[in-house]
Amino acid sequence: MTIRNILICTTQVPFTTGGAESHVAGLRAALEEAGYNAEVVALPFKWYPPAEIMRGALAWRMLDLTEANGKPVDLVVGMKFPAYTVAHPRKVLWIMHQYRSAYNLWGTPFDDLSTHPEGPRLREWIHACDARFIPEARKVFANSRTVAERLRRFNRIESEPLYHPPPRAARLREGEQGDYIFYPSRLEAQKRQELLIEALAHTRTPVRAILAGGTRDRGHYESLVKRHGVAERVELRGFVGEDELIELYSNALGVCYLPFDEDYG
Repeated sequence: MTIRNILICTTQVPFTTGGAESHVAGLRAALEEAGYNAEVVALPFKWYPPAEIMRGALAWRMLDLTEANGKPVDLVVGMKFPAYTVAHPRKVLWIMHQYRSAYNLWGTPFDDLSTHPEGPRLREWIHACDARFIPEARKVFANSRTVAERLRRFNRIESEPLYHPPPRAARLREGEQGDYIFYPSRLEAQKRQELLIEALAHTRTPVRAILAGGTRDRGHYESLVKRHGVAERVELRGFVGEDELIELYSNALGVCYLPFDEDYG
């Protein structure tokens, strides 16, 4: 069978952009460059209350993606939960990560499922959902060895680690050595930017920190830098564009990334 038309299936939290979105965009661009017709199909993902997780998976299972506007869909590529539960006779998965609150984050301070009355039941349901629908795929790739190990440990599913090229690798360059540590990521508890902020209070040099990424709680981080006495040395840039991001990488004294149990290991 000749593969021509490909749909990339993913989820999207509205008004939130991060590495997953860059990954999907990069995959689409690479497929188009290789001569395929590639489109992204994204459904909004809501995880609260927990019953919405089940609704989200059901929505993907109900979709008919075998053809679109008279064109056959030759292949679907599932990327994130619950998008990778989609039904299609020719499905390949490149799993960025599963629903982590039901797996490696369960019972940690970064888990919002275990404390809910329905949490244990939903966790079992998510495990059963993954165990049933992931093996439907003709091939399962994992975003990293860490993600592959989780699939094996929790679900007994074998997958092949496949690392994607950094989306901006071709544009990265050496710049002037600045006086700041750069932390590029959404500001949220699991990314643990607070560790860098706390560390600045103990430095012997006037090194600064620039945090670039959106957040739902900017006030928390503003209070945090004041509490540690480093408000003059920490800059909360918010979301930055591509050119500014490259500039910040190029001129940084160092780049910091401190998430809990990172998918890349």
